[in-house]
Order: sequence, then C-alpha cells, then structure tokens
Amino acid sequence: MLSIIDGITNDIDHEFGFFTKHSDMIIEDSIVGHQTGLQAIQKIVNQARKTTSLEQIKIPFRNGILHGRDVNYGNKVVAAKCWNILFALRDWAKDNNKKNFTVENREPITKKDIDSIVSNDFDIFINNLFEKLKDNRNHELVYFCKNPTNIYSKYHRMKELGRLFKDIDFLNFKIIDGGVEYQNNLKSLNVDITYKYLKKTLKKEITLSLEYSDIDNKLVSTKNKNGHWKLDFLKSFSILKNLELAR
Repeated sequence: MLSIIDGITNDIDHEFGFFTKHSDMIIEDSIVGHQTGLQAIQKIVNQARKTTSLEQIKIPFRNGILHGRDVNYGNKVVAAKCWNILFALRDWAKDNNKKNFTVENREPITKKDIDSIVSNDFDIFINNLFEKLKDNRNHELVYFCKNPTNIYSKYHRMKELGRLFKDIDFLNFKIIDGGVEYQNNLKSLNVDITYKYLKKTLKKEITLSLEYSDIDNKLVSTKNKNGHWKLDFLKSFSILKNLELAR
C-alpha cells in the first residue's frame, strides 16, 4: 500500500513521490490539497523511526514499516489509514487534472505555434534543441515536447518542463553517434551531456528517442508537412537527476 501511494504520487507529480521531503501536495482551491490535508499527513507518516519497536502502531509510519523498525504494524487501523490516503490521492489527482487541463487550457498549443519554432529538418531540429536547452529557454522547449498536443496548455507544458529542469544547467552536448533509425519517423541519438546539477558538474551518456508525429502524436512520414520531430523530455532527461540522487 505504501509503495502504491508513493508510485501514484510520482506518476502525477513526475518528479517526487509521496514520501519525498520535497514533494508538494498543496493545490489551490482543493480540500485534500490544502496545507492541512495531504501535505500534513505526509509529514506525519514520513517521521523518522530510529529504534526498533514491538509496540502496536496506529499510524502507517513509512520508514518504520519499510525499514523494519515498527514490527507490529499489521492491524486494521493502519490498513484503513493507508486506504484513506489512497482515496485522498484520487481526489488530489482529480484536482491536479482540473487545474492543469481546464483553467490553463485556454491557450492550447497549435501547429502554427510549433512551426514558428521547430524545424522539420532533423539536424536543424537537434541543433536548435541543444541551443535552447543550454539557454534554459523553457518557453520555447515546450514546442519540442513529445506531447505538445492541443489538449495541453502552453502554460502547463512550460511549468512541467521548469520542474523537470529545476537545478539543472546544461553546459555542452556531444553527439556520439546517430543511433538507430528504426524507420523514417523514429530515431535514437546517443549523446554525451555535460551539465551542472545542484552546482555539481557532471557528465552522462544518454539516449534520446525521437519521433516524427502530428499534433495528436500519431506517427506520420517525414514527408508529411503536418508532422514534426519531438522527444519525451521526462523519459530522456529525468535520469540525469535520478542517477545523482541515487548515490
């Protein structure tokens, strides 16, 4: 149950799980997203448990249970509270969805917007992408995303990219090889990336998976003028932070 709670939060937040101290569960105009709601519960269940205890607990302390400190946790009260957190997360997810896809969706991304920034030529696309990453231009990077469809607002996309690249400064990109071209609308690119994360200079080799698809993310031929190159930023770049955090 605790693992599911953590995973669901990470799926929605795209950066942090429920039990990460940096997670932000606060949403404007939301009961479960109020500062006294899930945010407060997160702090309670995430308390440090430094000694082993045989006493029965009534709160699902994440660290105590998963690290074997709270041995006597198997009771209906603890289980019920885990289920209650899950039910609250469901409403939190709905509020997240509502906020991002209704209020902010007054300015959906259009094909005209994309064409003004993104080139259909693959080499030019890659060069422009690297330059904008180094300049940290999230307001333009939004048009290079795998999912810049008309169901997402520009603001929501820029906000998502801002969270992904928070604390990351790209310094240099070096293409190792062109990778594999599976068909004319799918490519992979092996790249050496030099970057700063939390002021520490690092170097990683990653693979960028790119596709040529239309505004609705349907793969089309590169000869089709309704399509453009794009990549999944989260899949490609989240490893840069995850590898360092895992140390």
